[in-house]
Amino acid sequence: DAVRVAAAQARRGNEVKYSVQVQASAGKPGLHVFRVEVAGPDGRLRRHYNARLVANAGSARGSFRTALNDPLGAWTLKATDVATGVSGTASFELVGR
Repeated sequence: DAVRVAAAQARRGNEVKYSVQVQASAGKPGLHVFRVEVAGPDGRLRRHYNARLVANAGSARGSFRTALNDPLGAWTLKATDVATGVSGTASFELVGR
């Protein structure tokens, strides 16, 4: 099994939208809970953007609004399945207004 994470480029002060999905090796995924952690371009966790997502049928969407003074560059989202510990990551670019 694997966890797939996808996120799109965002502008400072706007919303970052992302999706998390379990990719099951057999059968349909059921209910999963994901811990989502967000790290800035410097690699430091930005705990105020972290979330827990409940994924019915193994799939969920989330979002958060960035601050106007967040650093530009490549940010990272990491989603971990709470039950199994399996995780996946995605990067997104935070660009200026």
